[in-house]
Amino acid sequence: MDVFILQFVKAGNKSPEKISEGEWPVSCEIDFFNNINYPSKVGKIDTEQAGLGFVGILGDQKEKDQHIRQALKGLERAREVLASKEYGLVILDELVSALELKLIEERDILELISIKPKETHLIITGHHQVPKILKVCDLVTEMKMIKPPYYKGILAQRGIDY
Repeated sequence: MDVFILQFVKAGNKSPEKISEGEWPVSCEIDFFNNINYPSKVGKIDTEQAGLGFVGILGDQKEKDQHIRQALKGLERAREVLASKEYGLVILDELVSALELKLIEERDILELISIKPKETHLIITGHHQVPKILKVCDLVTEMKMIKPPYYKGILAQRGIDY
């Protein structure tokens, strides 16, 4: 099936110069999907960034309002993609993290779930469980960090984390 991935709370800029502003280069997941030559029998995978990078950590120097405006644009893009019925699978990566960071509201996520076409699969990722959102989901999977090196100040490492 055709897949659309919209990443919230991750950098949309490919320029390493933006690191000084806290906007790390575009996530490696997006680079990976954009550089694959898919066989004709595999559906397309389209990707977009809805974030301006990490919020309030790793050198982020942006005003929170900038992050909020960008997340709201991301919500609008998610509505457009769902309404188009062009994709069999829509992934809203780190959408729950945008909620956690107070960039969006719980009702925004509930609204996206409610407008999802029946034939479209919707995956929403994030770190925390939100009871009202869990209640309306068909499938919930928990992947748990037990001892991440990030909490010791070790950033993601090529070949291990990406």
